[in-house]
Amino acid sequence: MPLNPYTTSDAKIFIAPAATAEPANAAAYAALTWTEVKNVRSFSPFGPSTNIITAPVVGDNVERKAAGTTTLGDMTLTVYPDDNDAGQTALIAAIATKSTYPIRFDFPSASKVTVPGGTVAKRYWLAIVAGGQESPGGNEDLVTTAYTIATTTIPVKVAAT
Repeated sequence: MPLNPYTTSDAKIFIAPAATAEPANAAAYAALTWTEVKNVRSFSPFGPSTNIITAPVVGDNVERKAAGTTTLGDMTLTVYPDDNDAGQTALIAAIATKSTYPIRFDFPSASKVTVPGGTVAKRYWLAIVAGGQESPGGNEDLVTTAYTIATTTIPVKVAAT
C-alpha cells in the first residue's frame, strides 16, 4: 500500500489515574478512565532509543559499533495553559505525587489509512510527569507550559482499524 502522509493536527493525548502496576495489554489500558489534555501546542518525538557504542580499532582504521543501553525516552508536551482544563489539572497533580501514570496518545484521524471510518492508531505507556515549566516569552509570543512525560515502560502499539 502506498504511503499516505498525514499531519498531527487532530492528535490527542490523555492521562489516567496513577498506576500501581503496568496494565497487562492494550485492552487493560483501554479499560482505564482517561482524561484528555487540551490546548496542546506540540508534542516532541517519543519512544525508545538505543545508544550506539563505538570502538575504534588501531590498525585497520575502522570503528566497530554495538547496541548499548536503551532509553525509553521523554516526551515534551507543550500546552497553552488553561486552569479550567481537567487534563492540565491532572498533569499538575501528577507532578506533585511523583507516581507513575498511564498515558495514551491517539494519532490523527488520518492515521486510519487502511479502513475509512475505523479507529485511530494509539500508543499506551506508563510515565512520570515532570516539568510544568511556564514560558511567558515576549510581546508577540503566546504563553506556554512544557511538561516532561518521562516514559517508564515500552509503549504498547495499537494499529488503526
